[in-house]
Amino acid sequence: MKKMIIGSLVVSAFCVCANEEPTNETHVYGGVSLEGISSSSEYKMDFEVNQNNIAGGGGVVAHKRTGIIRPGYGIFLGLGGGDDYYFALETGVVFHHFKLRKWFNGYEALEVARNHRTADINTSLICDYGHEYSISLKLGKILDSVKKTRVYGILGTAVREVSVQYDYYYPVLHNINVTYPHGYNKRIWALVPGVGIESELSKNCSWGVEYKYKFYQSADITRDYVNAIVRNGGNRGDADIRPRNYKVKTRQHNLSFRIVFNI
Repeated sequence: MKKMIIGSLVVSAFCVCANEEPTNETHVYGGVSLEGISSSSEYKMDFEVNQNNIAGGGGVVAHKRTGIIRPGYGIFLGLGGGDDYYFALETGVVFHHFKLRKWFNGYEALEVARNHRTADINTSLICDYGHEYSISLKLGKILDSVKKTRVYGILGTAVREVSVQYDYYYPVLHNINVTYPHGYNKRIWALVPGVGIESELSKNCSWGVEYKYKFYQSADITRDYVNAIVRNGGNRGDADIRPRNYKVKTRQHNLSFRIVFNI
């Protein structure tokens, strides 16, 4: 279905290109984009355990992954115009679903008494990001009134869903793994500044390039594992000393190649 939508937009773009002369008046436009996105994600966990049962005393542990590059594509619709100065209000969708996985180990995982397990505890962390929806305001200057070359700044906001899944597990006798999974879903918002350039390709058709940087808010939660093992039949004392705090922070560099056409 998505491919059909994008294909229809591309065909419409080339059909519209053969129509009337473009003007500087306010007009509705639409288009498609190819996205190159580099993500940086940081995971933090703040906790404290009983040091008699597991090595390490807790604290704040952090892991960061940078340069995670995933391609995407988008569609957009806007209202723009101007004579000497250019303005536009635009909304769009970037189809960019991706998943990141991280392993914690040893003292960073859920506390379980040493006599209950046959090897170290591990923690699987999966962050699953959904597609992105955005709205932005563009303001700039028309450098060439003939080819309609525009240079502009961008200020907008974006939103996407993130699903965070933690799964603590430890091996016991007879090749059995005991797990304590939990997770949460959260809608995260981002402030999105950027810059762009757009130039006429043919009548009523343009091409453009945009760069945007996305400051996503943190997806965080507090999980009370104090006496969690006791509630599941374990020995008293096999518990965290205080609740754990989790935080996932995401930043993205976004480079877009765009085909734009007037409607």
